[in-house]
Order: sequence, then structure tokens, then C-alpha cells
Amino acid sequence: MNVRNIVLLGESGVGKSSIINMISGAQIAKTSNNVLGDGSRVACYVVEGSGLRINFWETMGFAGKVGSAPARTLRDLKVLVRRLLVFRSIDLLILCMGARGITNTVVQGYHAIYVEVCARKVPIALVINGLEGRNSLDMHRWWMKNKDTIFHHGLAFDIHACVTTLYSHEDSYIESQIKTSRRRLWELVSLPDYIGSTLNNVKKGSESFQNCSISPSTDASISFYELTPEDVVVILVGRNGCGKSSFISKLTGIPEHEAGVWHELTSKSNRINAFKYEHPGSGRRVVLVDTPGFSNLNPDPADDTVRAEIIGWLQETCKRSIIAARILYLYTPAYCPTLHLLRLFWNVYGEPMYSQLTFVETTADCSDYQSQLDSAEAVSRRITGGKAKAVVYENTRGSAYSILQEVTNDLRVAGRVQLKRTVSDIVGGFWKFGTKRKAASRLQNLVREHLELLETIRDESTDDAYSTSLQDQLSHQRSNIDQVMAQIGLSSSLVMRITHWLDNCS
Repeated sequence: MNVRNIVLLGESGVGKSSIINMISGAQIAKTSNNVLGDGSRVACYVVEGSGLRINFWETMGFAGKVGSAPARTLRDLKVLVRRLLVFRSIDLLILCMGARGITNTVVQGYHAIYVEVCARKVPIALVINGLEGRNSLDMHRWWMKNKDTIFHHGLAFDIHACVTTLYSHEDSYIESQIKTSRRRLWELVSLPDYIGSTLNNVKKGSESFQNCSISPSTDASISFYELTPEDVVVILVGRNGCGKSSFISKLTGIPEHEAGVWHELTSKSNRINAFKYEHPGSGRRVVLVDTPGFSNLNPDPADDTVRAEIIGWLQETCKRSIIAARILYLYTPAYCPTLHLLRLFWNVYGEPMYSQLTFVETTADCSDYQSQLDSAEAVSRRITGGKAKAVVYENTRGSAYSILQEVTNDLRVAGRVQLKRTVSDIVGGFWKFGTKRKAASRLQNLVREHLELLETIRDESTDDAYSTSLQDQLSHQRSNIDQVMAQIGLSSSLVMRITHWLDNCS
């Protein structure tokens, strides 16, 4: 029987026990509407069904009288989650939240457990409870209305369910919502894979669980949950006033005020904003990510908030197989680039991020273009040993388009980076399992040889006979990679992720 460990988190009184009871179909967990909680209760409830044995770990609520989680409660929760990670593993975190929405306590609990302890590597679901009633004709509408607000508070989720956990009700409509909620919750916890799940597995109109991806909007801006691995993601970073938002406005034609242009040397927002743009040459959807600017004062405490925002965004996108095709570091000659900003990307992408990096010197005076380009190349040599590209942005649409064209000409770079990182994470995850560790190491070697063979094919494609032989070797390697992934028993999302990046590198 497949055994899973699921940890339920949330404020006291939001319905953690009721969720367990609804999934089990019996009153196995003691419920309470005490919003202060008892501060010490941790219980494990076992639910079996459909070949699954699920251990639900109900934790104490992280709520305080003044809207902040008590330090002792968070400390105890951290100890519990760390022990589960070491001795039992955690298959899913469920953050339970009431329909009233986000609170400071929820934000603190999320960051303490999911970000600090789990390092964003454990799948996490959001369950919104208390959505019963005729004013909630479509419970899922709550998510569509509030998803971006939640994300801008620094909370991202892999899957979610909008439910009511009432046991029964005399109103027939609310009773139908109860039945729908029971089905949603069971399907959520019994998913074969919590990351990368799609709605294609759910019958139309079944009102089941929802993954957090949504249909693309028609606006120029794009939600985090609209991003896909097929998007060409370009991240713009730099200090305040370096021209990130202006670059986006020039390239896409979005009015400056909508793109976030701010004619001051202070940051207009500490939020990450993304804008979509259809590349006229390739037809690919390009997503331009405008990050908050760093202060021109050094040091500035506000920069810590910006760093946390960028790191969280990078980690969540990597988790979803979305990686930057290019990082554009914009700067003016008055404020040259520094290493502290690049370390954010190094921590997520590692050294290969240099191949994704372009230093962009912005200028309104192009009278001496070559000297400005020489200056940008000198910056690249000083900081990256010349591994990163260097260009000059002349503050025109043509110049912005030319820079973007370079990005779309070689998308394989991002694919190689993501593939190597994903496989490296797999090897690290099996460090204490002898047989699987050896298989994971073999997978890492096969992927490395596969990428080297691809480069050889590109360089040696003039001889037809030799090219055919290399293609046969490539097919054989690909078959070996598939066999090793099956031997390790990787989740479907990891297999999909590796396959996607192998295809992108070809």
C-alpha cells in the first residue's frame, strides 16, 4: 500500500480537523472553533482508500492575539516538520485558510515552515475553507479573485481547493457544495503527483481540485500562475532608475505608466511584475519580468525585501520547470553592476547562470557606441571573467528588439542549465539511498554525455554517414536515460521536466 505523509498547517479555527473528517468520511479528528488554539496539540490521523494509506499530521494553529504567530508555536512547528522530513518524509503540505483571506499570521507560518524548513522543495497546497452559501455560486471564483494578492504577499502554491467543510446542511444547494468539496479534497490528497498535475485528468464540469495554473489573460501583464515551461522568460534586474520598465515599454508598446516607469531614483514597487510579448520572428511568447530595483544607497535595509522577493520567485519558477532564457542586468555608467545582486541568481542557477547573463549598459547618448560597448565588455570581464555577454541599450525600440533577438536565437542555453540543475537535485535527494544513488549518478552522467553529443552533432554535421552514426548514438542514449528514470522511480512531474528540457536542448 502506498503510504503518504501530509502535514496540515494554518491558524487555529480555520478547519484543519474538519478537512481531515471530510476526507475520511467520519468524525475522527476533534474539531474546535477556538481561534487561539491550545498551543501544543499535534495529532496523526490515518485514512485509507484507493490503495493509499495517508497519515494526516494536524499541527497546532499558529495564531496570536495581536495578529502575529507566537515564536514558541513556530519553533515547535519547525521541530516537528524537520523530524518528519528526516524520519518519514513529507509528501504534501496543506495550508488551510479561511475565506476572509490572507493575514500576517498566515504569511509568517508559510515562510517559517515552507520557505525556511522545507526550502520550497516540498509540494504545497492551499485549501480555502468556509465558502458555502448562495453568495458563493462558484467556490473557485474566490481563487481567481485573490490568487495574485496572495502571491504578492510572497505565497505561491502548487495546487489548491476552494471548499466548505460543513458536515451537512438542510439547504439542497449547500449540500451539493458539501459533496463537491468532499470530492475535491479526496482528489487533491490522492493525486499521483502533487507538482505538475493538470486539469486534463479531471472530467469537465466535475468541479474537482484545481492546479494553480490558469488560462492566459488578454492583458499585457501576466500572472505568475499563467507562466509555462514553453515561455521565453527574460528577467530584468538592476538598481532603481536603470531603465528596466522603460525597456519593457519601448519593446512592447505598453504605455510607460502601465509598464511601471517611475521617474524617480526610488523603487515604485517591491513587487515583481511580468508582461507578455509575442516575438514577431518566432511567434514564441516572451515574458518580460520586471524585478524591483535595488537602492542607490549602499547598504539599504529595503534591499533585503527585494532579495527575498526575487529569490522566492526564482525558486518557485524552477520548481515548475520555468527558467530564465536570459537575465538582463541593466545599469548606467554612474552605478556599475555589483556581485551582490548576481549572487541571488547564483544561489538558484549555479555557475551556468553566467551563460544566461547579459550586462546592458543603458544610455541616451549614443555618440560613441564602440567605447560604451568596450566599457560594458570590461564590466563582464571584471565580474564574470568575460563569461557573460555585454551590450549597449540605446533607449530605443530598435535597440530593445535587437537585444531580445539575441535571447531568442539561442534558447538551448536555458534548457541545458535547467536540465543539469534538475538532475543534480535528484542526485542530492538520493544521497542516503545506496541503489538509487548509484542510478541517479548514472542518470547525471548520461545527461552530461547526451549534451556533449548534441554539441558534437552541431559541430560535425557535414558528413552524412558520421551524422547518422551520431544520431543513432543519441537515440541510444535517450533510451538509456528513460530506462534509468524508470529504475529510480521518478515522479511523473520530474520525468516530464527532464523530457521537456532534453527536447529543448535538441
